[in-house]
Order: sequence, then structure tokens, then C-alpha cells
Amino acid sequence: MTVVEMSRDDGAREPERSAPYSEESEKAVIGALFMVPRLLPDLADVRADEFLKPIHREILEAMREVDAVDPIAVAERMKQRGSYQRFGGLGVESYFVESLGYANPVVFDHHLAIVRERAVARRLIATCAETMARAYGGADMEELLPEHRRQISSLDVQGGGGPIRIGDALDPALEQIEKKAANPDGYQIKTGLADFDHVIGGVRAGQLVIVAAQPGFGKSAFAEQVAIENAKRGIPVLVFSLEMLRQELIERALSSESGINGRKIVTGKLDYSDWRSGLLPAAEKLRGLPIWIDDRRNLTHTQICAEARRWREKFTRGRLVPGTQDPDDRALVEIDYLGLVRSADRTQNREREVAAMSSAFKGLAGELGLPLILISQLNRGSAKEARKPVPSDLRDSGAVEADADMIIFPWRDPLTEAEAEAPPEIQEAAIIVAKHRNGPTGEIPVRWRPSTTQFLDKDFERFTGGHGGQQHFTDTDNDR
Repeated sequence: MTVVEMSRDDGAREPERSAPYSEESEKAVIGALFMVPRLLPDLADVRADEFLKPIHREILEAMREVDAVDPIAVAERMKQRGSYQRFGGLGVESYFVESLGYANPVVFDHHLAIVRERAVARRLIATCAETMARAYGGADMEELLPEHRRQISSLDVQGGGGPIRIGDALDPALEQIEKKAANPDGYQIKTGLADFDHVIGGVRAGQLVIVAAQPGFGKSAFAEQVAIENAKRGIPVLVFSLEMLRQELIERALSSESGINGRKIVTGKLDYSDWRSGLLPAAEKLRGLPIWIDDRRNLTHTQICAEARRWREKFTRGRLVPGTQDPDDRALVEIDYLGLVRSADRTQNREREVAAMSSAFKGLAGELGLPLILISQLNRGSAKEARKPVPSDLRDSGAVEADADMIIFPWRDPLTEAEAEAPPEIQEAAIIVAKHRNGPTGEIPVRWRPSTTQFLDKDFERFTGGHGGQQHFTDTDNDR
């Protein structure tokens, strides 16, 4: 078997090369299975096509279909499968004897590892060859590159996946629980709202969190507040802002950090004390935070996923223990917002596009081992009916509700006419947890400060000392 020829930049042809393969190791594995049949369960997650030689594949399949692994039973099963004569009749049984000459159960794991490594190498070569062929054929790079990365990341030398006996999984699970008990705050993403975090317990790696509200209710402000809070704790955060520009996000962050009215920062109407006592100290606090902002417009969901993977690999510390979430591995991705994300496949209706994007973002959270906060809009039903939203109000697709591990609605009661004329500095609000796959749901009372676009704890002065003394002003451009 040979690998596809490839052209070099100088036009010459690369010579054909044999596919990675060890006949000796394949025979050693087959022979060891005949010698010690109880080793067969060790190949439970090994596909037959991980063996290159067709006769080895057929022998393994026959072994899996007999009650007792011995040469006579396997030969009989191969006859029933129609492969006995195809591989030489009596020569098959001679092959059984030959494989026993390679068998050594003591080094069985070593030879099995070689078989699997060579199989991964062949799949890698095939994947790259397919990508090259599509690239030469003029494939869309926006689709080809993410697909190639996904295929590469799915390759696993150890096989991975498949059922695991609960007894084998208990010790690692107990170890994780013990680590959490020793450092509860080290395993979750917090919002910075003490009451909310106490009730909900933070956000866990792999979760898709939907934050949704009508325009002007603070969904983006809530997400940015979460980003800054976690960055202050040293947790890397990547924000895809498809609506607000980087400058707007920074101005809002400076307002919330300094306590200066956002309108003054937006208009530049700042006095000396604002600069000296507020803006510049706030800028220094923000300067070293591990927050990355991507404010490019018209990104597709495949581009967002690809960029998040690159960021995770380049700027965060990487997963230390597969399948677990070590405290040093925490990170957070936010996307603002779903309605502005373009689908890579524009041939479907919007509902199907959104369903595909929601599923992709859910998978991305699990793949990267981090929470993903996805901001979404609501349909007009709750606004027309002047009621608190419910999950079915999410716009465009019911798949978003199904995929979400947590659905959060920032909410404020409408202002009275008197309040609208002179908006209070601090307004009553709530964070509604309408869905929580691993915990309680309900409303957590909070307060809203429109001048700095911040949610505060109900008893915020006890938790933070409060800023106080700000102007009574609601900036609807920031109040989203």
C-alpha cells in the first residue's frame, strides 16, 4: 500500500512511500490473542481497520464473534463469513500458527501501541491528502481550514472514547471532588455578584451559557462584567464582539472600573479630577488583564470556532489532564451576539442555521474545556406582553434552548413615568436563571447602576463599598 504522490513547489513529484505499518506488531497482537484470549477485551475500542493487513482485520472480527477464541473456532467463523477461502483456505490456519511465533503477552501492550500509532499516522496522511486535493480544487478556505483542524484534533493515538466501567471512573472523579473541596473557587467561573455566585455556584467548564434580554436590559453589560471579574482573577477571556467596537467596550469597562458616568467618557467631557482620580487608575487596573477582544464584523461560526481554538492553544495554559478541569486551565469565551454571527452554510433557513451554530458552540465549549457565554436576543413576545421572559422567547431557534446548560435573563421592571423623567441612580433588577442543567433556577435580586452600566449585589455597599455620588443619568446607548 502506498501513500498518494504529492507535488513539490519546484514541480517535481515526491516518490511514492509505503504507508506506516508494522507487520510484526500486527502479528504479535493476533498471536497474543490466540495465546491469551482474555486480552481480547483490551481491544474493545480498537477498530479492525487500525490493522493494515486485510487478513489481520478479518481474524480480529472473527475473534470478536466467537464464544471462545481458539484457532478452530476462529477458522470456522471465517468460513461462515466467506473469508476463509479468500485468504487461502488451509493457509489461514498456517497463518494462525505463524502469528503465535510472534506472540509474547508480556509485550502485548507495546505492540498494540505500535499498531495504533501507525494507524493514526495513516489517517493523518489521508486527512492531509484530502485537504490538499480540496485546496488544489479551489475549496472555500473558510470551510476547509476549520474542517481540517477538526479532523486533525479528532485523531487520537490511544483511541479514546467509548464506554468506561463506573468502577474505573470513580477514583478520578473522587480525586476531582477532593480538589474542588480544597479550593472551591478554583474550579468555576464567577460573575462577581456575590448573591448570584452563592446561589448558582458559578459556571463550569464545558457549559454553554445563554444570556438573553430585550435591547436595553443589560445583557452585554452583564457579559462584560463577568469577563472583567474573571480576568481580575487571572482567568484568560476571549470576547467576540460583533456589535460593539473595541473602543466602546473599553470605554464601558473604564466607566464601571472608575465609577465615572459613561456619558462623560463617551463625550470626552472629563475634568482633571476625573482623569487623575478615576480614568487613569482604572486604565492601569485594566491594562494587565488577560482579556482579548475580536471586534471583526461578519464572522461565521466556523471562523469563530477556529479563532477560539487558536487562542486557546496560544494564550492559555492548555488542558493538563484530559477529561478534567484543573484550576490552572480555566478560561472563558464570550460571543456577543448570536444574531450577528453568519452561518458558514447559507443554503439553509435561519432557524436551521442558528441550530447548527448553537450546536457548534456547545461542542466548542466541551472541546476547549471552558464555559462559553453566548449572548442572544429575544423575540418580541415578552416585550409586547410586558412580562418576564421564558426560554421559549429565545429568538430564531428552539435548538438554542435545548443546547443551553444555563439560560440567564437580566431583567428590570419598566420605569414609572416619574422615574423615567428623573431616573434613579440605583434601580431594582434581577438576574433570572430560567434553566440550569446542574443546579437551581429562579430569580436573584440585584441592582442596576445605569450611569456605569453595572449590575450590583442587592446589598452592594456591604460587598463592595459602593461608588455613590454619581449623576442621575441613563445612557441608552450603553444600557443594553
